[in-house]
Amino acid sequence: MAIISNNVLAKNLDANLLNDVWKFHNHKKLMMEVFRQVGRAGLHSVVDAGCGEGLLFPVLSEQLPEDRLFLGFDIRRSSLWRQIAAHFFVASAHAIPIKDKVFDLVLCKDVLHHTKNPRDILKELIRISSKYVVVMEANRRNLLMIFYTKTGEHEHFTREQLYFLTAKSKVTEKHNLYFGSVNAYPFYLPMPKKVRLQTLLHLFPNFVMVFSFRYLRLHKFAEVVTRLFSFFMREPSFNIVYIFKAK
Repeated sequence: MAIISNNVLAKNLDANLLNDVWKFHNHKKLMMEVFRQVGRAGLHSVVDAGCGEGLLFPVLSEQLPEDRLFLGFDIRRSSLWRQIAAHFFVASAHAIPIKDKVFDLVLCKDVLHHTKNPRDILKELIRISSKYVVVMEANRRNLLMIFYTKTGEHEHFTREQLYFLTAKSKVTEKHNLYFGSVNAYPFYLPMPKKVRLQTLLHLFPNFVMVFSFRYLRLHKFAEVVTRLFSFFMREPSFNIVYIFKAK
């Protein structure tokens, strides 16, 4: 398995990858918070478990400037994989076809809440990691996310549920855990099917931020609106579990 050139990743992002600056901005904000906790030194290999379209890799290539080994897998193949210069394959997180302690950093974003046995997946993530496992899950109590996280298809976790799932488990008892959060909003999600007045009132800051960011290009203003609304909301959009593997 060859080392991937980050220059190729960046080139493919500009040429093919949806041209969605807002999406890239929010993924970048999420990963910057992750690297603030685990650092960048010594991360020679990264795997994204349940990678979806693989859109974390262009962000990783920017945050990790030197050549690194990037690998992603998902239960379904994405047509975008061929546009990103990283290694992808189809697999289930319940039985990951990777040897023990292979990857320095194992990422898992918005996957556990889709499964019936999330602790089995957590066990697999820890098994293939040599240093860090980072689990990112959208916060069910976030007021902007509530219309996407409380439907029948997306029963996301509250912070308390995610804590009980990870910290109160024999799978993690030998390792150090740290709980963090970040306000990186996935504003590219479609509007809810049932739009009520309450929904519009909650989503109004979204429209302000998206319009100012995308069309007026007032990136700093959009960031200020994000921070102000998050301060009053007191519920971050993402809860993050950092697992530092015991040596």
